[in-house]
Amino acid sequence: MINLLCDKCNLSSNKFYMENNNIKFKMICDKCFNKPLYEWINVKEQLPDKTMSVLTYNGSFIDIGAYLIGNYFITEKGAILDVTHWMSLPESPK
Repeated sequence: MINLLCDKCNLSSNKFYMENNNIKFKMICDKCFNKPLYEWINVKEQLPDKTMSVLTYNGSFIDIGAYLIGNYFITEKGAILDVTHWMSLPESPK
């Protein structure tokens, strides 16, 4: 069985839906199919892939960072944050 990565959450899945985004199609996993495009995700429920930059929230402020280990994320400036929620970054303007 082949597991592909979801275009919204970047996690692997074996069941996908196709979403038409004007010109290109996206592969969307079961979990993301009925979710809004951008929503805060609790780190206790799901963690992002370590290779992707995301918005992070630690109960006080929002920053951009990447998943490190446990609930910890590292920001672009090198600070390590104990994060409660994260969200995918929006796509660049076209």
